[in-house]
This record gives sequence, C-alpha cells and structure tokens, in this order.
Amino acid sequence: MTKNPAERFRYFVQAAKPGNPEAIMKVADAYQCGQFVKKDEIRAFQFYRKLFQHLRETGELMDYPEVCLRLGRCYLEGKGTEADLRQARRFLVLAVHGYSLHEDQYFYYPKQRRQAEELLRQCQ
Repeated sequence: MTKNPAERFRYFVQAAKPGNPEAIMKVADAYQCGQFVKKDEIRAFQFYRKLFQHLRETGELMDYPEVCLRLGRCYLEGKGTEADLRQARRFLVLAVHGYSLHEDQYFYYPKQRRQAEELLRQCQ
C-alpha cells in the first residue's frame, strides 16, 4: 500500500465508483474533514446523499446508520447544505433507529445512538 495520502485517496475514489458503501463514506468523510483533500463540505454532503440513496435503493440503509447521522448533522449545522431542522430530524430519527437495531452487534453503536439522540433533541 502506498504511503502517499493523495494516492490513497484516489484508491478510495476508485472503490467508491461501483457503489462500495465503505469507500463512499471514506470519500465523503475526507471531504468533510479536509483529510487527504481540500475540505469541501458541499462535496461531502453530496457524497453522503448519494450513499443514502444507494443504500435506500438496495435495502441496506439500516445497516449503515452512520450515513443518516452524518446527514442529520449536515442539516442541523448547515454543513454543505442549508440548515433544515425538519430534514435533520428525519435523518436523525433514522440514525437512532438503525443504531438501535444493531447495538448488540457493535460495541460503539450505543455511544453513537446516544449522540444521534442528543442531536435529535437539538432539533426540537
């Protein structure tokens, strides 16, 4: 594996093209945080939306509640899109539900569920 961050990022982009959820998430997160690429919250938001739609179409959405958590945060904080409490609430409710479904399988899901619940309270 290469030690060049830009080259590693290109590999994630290539893996994301066929619809690999983990790769799409990594690309979106990289844009959101400015890791390996210049920070671009609009592009990050677009990748999160694309991934959400892909997962909804394939019936895998509840297997990736972190996508809903990230979209909820984007709408709540106005990152990459206009702030919209109704949309934030919609995605955060999905995130809480998704984390609840799988929290017995993943030790970090209860923490993330609580994080989504706290953000959801901010939407009230």
